[in-house]
Amino acid sequence: MHLYTHCKSCYKEITISSSANDRFKLAKKHGEIIPINCKHCGARNEIHVNDVKAEESRIVGIISTLII
Repeated sequence: MHLYTHCKSCYKEITISSSANDRFKLAKKHGEIIPINCKHCGARNEIHVNDVKAEESRIVGIISTLII
């Protein structure tokens, strides 16, 4: 899964590297509030797990269509 959110200062996408597959596991592993630094503007953000979005990895999507 590709986990991401947007910076509150510059609104660019911030990728979150975690092995969690859903918000519950992410909250259990990192807590409900996750401190994140934006690589684009350098702002320090505190993101709630409900603000994290997930989408299927492109590689997994391609492989699953080839298998079917």
